[in-house]
Amino acid sequence: MTRRSDNGAVEKLSQFLTPQHLRQLKFAGVVTVMTLLCGIFLWYLFAPKPAPQQAGTGGYNVTIPEATVKPAETDKRKVYEQEQYEQQRREKLQSLGDVMDDRLPVTGEMADATVPAAPTAIDESDAAYRRISGEMAAFYTPAPYTI
Repeated sequence: MTRRSDNGAVEKLSQFLTPQHLRQLKFAGVVTVMTLLCGIFLWYLFAPKPAPQQAGTGGYNVTIPEATVKPAETDKRKVYEQEQYEQQRREKLQSLGDVMDDRLPVTGEMADATVPAAPTAIDESDAAYRRISGEMAAFYTPAPYTI
């Protein structure tokens, strides 16, 4: 503690403040300053920043392409080849459909043409489930209710 004889206020203040009080005040001051610095730093980090607006957009995101519109092909040769491929594919499907129509049995023949198919894993699983359910139902039959 420094005591100045010319300044009576410091002398009066030092009479009321003990070294413990001065440490407590110093600690409170440091904590206050650090809290303010932390708060300013956090505000600077997370403060909302206004998004820059481009002229004419009006807040809409115009950079996202539409899902239904195909981009225009710039190479005419690729477009022509793609059209030829699609045409050949359609012709193959059409001819395959015509062939299958000729080979499909008529409704009268269909009843005779059905061959029992070999049981699949799903059919076997279903049969096992039904068998186990029947056994469980037979085992856990409730006793007759008597009064």
